[in-house]
Amino acid sequence: MQTETDRILGLLAQMDERAASDLFLTEGKRPAFRVHGQVLNEAGPPTARAAIEALQRSCRPACRTASMAAATWTRGSPWPMVGVFG
Repeated sequence: MQTETDRILGLLAQMDERAASDLFLTEGKRPAFRVHGQVLNEAGPPTARAAIEALQRSCRPACRTASMAAATWTRGSPWPMVGVFG
């Protein structure tokens, strides 16, 4: 059985293969890629909150995880595109 982490890694590999500039992950919605300015939805199941949170944890240095967990995601923040939005 594929874990949420495996699924995210697969999506990141697809992002590279497609030369996508962005990967959009929204809880309860299918992933989407921005390729040459066009947003394309991925076939497959919706993204689980656990997958997004796992990605957040893997992207942030461990020493900053606790302090950034309560951060407000604003333009100019150190990780503006890694957060649970919604």
